[in-house]
Amino acid sequence: MSSPQGHNIKAMAQADADRIRGALPVLTHGLTAWVMTIHLAATAVLSWIVFTNDFPYPIMYPLMGLLLWLFIALRFIAQYTGQTFAAGGLVVTNLVLLVFWVWVLLDKVPGRPVIIGRVTGRPELPILYVPIAMYSVAGLSLLVQLVVARLRRKS
Repeated sequence: MSSPQGHNIKAMAQADADRIRGALPVLTHGLTAWVMTIHLAATAVLSWIVFTNDFPYPIMYPLMGLLLWLFIALRFIAQYTGQTFAAGGLVVTNLVLLVFWVWVLLDKVPGRPVIIGRVTGRPELPILYVPIAMYSVAGLSLLVQLVVARLRRKS
């Protein structure tokens, strides 16, 4: 036997799922798609770099990139489903995490000794500036998209 409260929770969850499904196509169009694509491309480039050079725990880098990508997707879904408070909080979270991630990657550019079973020297990796720049462009594009969305809402 189901309770009325259980039915309400199920109906609310179904309504939320329907709103999210309705917002998913937005992720593949316009500036939103650009932000999502450039971020995913930065993660792919970074993954190639860390798996072809001496990095301890190389799986951390693509996982962090995918985690950040999911936060950006959640931010766009919140925006397009009308959850402005959540979308605003996620913009701040996205930007803080992106700045932190770029800072971490900048720290990895200089050569250094690394331990991968044994101590080995990893040379300087200026190629890391490529995903750093791509993540930075994704962050700036996120801000541009926010401004464009606000301007569209006002008009």
